Amino acid sequence: MKDLRLSISKRFRGLLTGCSGNMSMLFSIAGAVAIGCGGLGLDYAHSRMELTAVQANLDAAVLAGVSGTLIPDKQIATAEAYFKRFKDKSGVDFVPEFKLENGVLKGEVDAVVPTTLLRVLNINYVALNAKSSATSEAFLEPLCFMAMHPTRKHTLELKGSVSVIAPDCNVYGNSNHEFDVIDPHTPENFLKAKFVATIGGGHHFLENVSPPPEFGTKVIEDPLSSLSVPSGGDCIQSKYTVSNKSMTLPPGHYCKGLTIKNGSNVTLESGGTYFISGGGFIVDESTVTGTDVTIFLADEDADIDWNKATVRISAKRSGDFAGIAIMGVREETENVFEDSTVDIHGVLYMPKGAFEWNNEGTPSVTAKWSAFIIDGVSWIGSGTITINFRPDQSDVPYPKDLIVMPRPGSARLIY
Repeated sequence: MKDLRLSISKRFRGLLTGCSGNMSMLFSIAGAVAIGCGGLGLDYAHSRMELTAVQANLDAAVLAGVSGTLIPDKQIATAEAYFKRFKDKSGVDFVPEFKLENGVLKGEVDAVVPTTLLRVLNINYVALNAKSSATSEAFLEPLCFMAMHPTRKHTLELKGSVSVIAPDCNVYGNSNHEFDVIDPHTPENFLKAKFVATIGGGHHFLENVSPPPEFGTKVIEDPLSSLSVPSGGDCIQSKYTVSNKSMTLPPGHYCKGLTIKNGSNVTLESGGTYFISGGGFIVDESTVTGTDVTIFLADEDADIDWNKATVRISAKRSGDFAGIAIMGVREETENVFEDSTVDIHGVLYMPKGAFEWNNEGTPSVTAKWSAFIIDGVSWIGSGTITINFRPDQSDVPYPKDLIVMPRPGSARLIY
């Protein structure tokens, strides 16, 4: 960490604060006071200049050390050699020390700067200390969109003329397919994110991916592997259907699926926990809204099928599943968003759920942030899909376990 210090003796410090008082002393010592005050200013300014130069060169030395190699001994040797060139040109006596701690190269310098005018007051030197730290270690960023399948191609693909615009979103593909993990199939497909990375390769119009995709990065293990779908308890409904109705849906376990259709407007109860098993979560030409809720898709038969739907839900703000809006079991499922507004404020976690996301137009999305952890996705159709990712603006907590996206390290000072 960059840290500059100038150590001045008590005598030197006293002169700094007492010059005005000293000037009112008897005329017989006025000459000594003038020398002391003038010397203080000149020698202090000189010491500050030396300190600035030492700090700048120490910063440069630790950056040089972490830039060219990952071998610890060579990092230290490089930093020492860089700083020695500066030391040899200076008339100041430096004592540098470099060490590595947890991937951080730290440098510290103690130096003695001779005084000039203050020698008449028996102040012969000023001690200074400078510190700096640098690293080139990789760092982690928050997950926003994650395709988990380890081998399949097309886990991040776009078809038709659809675009996905997610300027704050980190997009990642775990598949090691050598040729075709990420694939904008047509010149009208665009993906814009904060960064895009896959283990395997890409195909077709990769110039339409912004920023350019990165390859050969680290496989990310399931970041929510410690969570499991809890028991939903007894069924409160079986094969339940809401048709052409406005209502508040009570929380509980909906066995053999839940269907909301024919222009229904359903509100989920605030604070509610919903379980769906034995059938799909179907929303057909209807609207579902809910704040402070969790939806569990409790078995392999509980998939998602939203058609011409608007679903706006936000996750709970506290508890074991805070930030999780929809969670499925770790079983393979096939899921569809068809011409729907997918407005999820929180995490959709279905690590083995494959999605076909067929879009038309530009649905209005209000969620401050969304995170998708799924098997893979095919974005199809036309128009624009927007994914917001600003957890800092939200009262729905972003799970810290999702800060897993590896970013290549670059040499940088640590402050």
